[in-house]
Amino acid sequence: MPNIFKLNLRFKLAQARLIDMAMKYGLADPRAIAQSHKVDKLHTELQRRMAG
Repeated sequence: MPNIFKLNLRFKLAQARLIDMAMKYGLADPRAIAQSHKVDKLHTELQRRMAG
């Protein structure tokens, strides 16, 4: 399991990549949607770790 700092870094990088992809391809593009799911998963994991 990665520690909270590494998890936060992965979340921030994935979030930045999502923003770039959405601006380049649009929000309805399957690549942007897939990246959004990854960001959501990382965010959920980060919130769970911070709460526990």
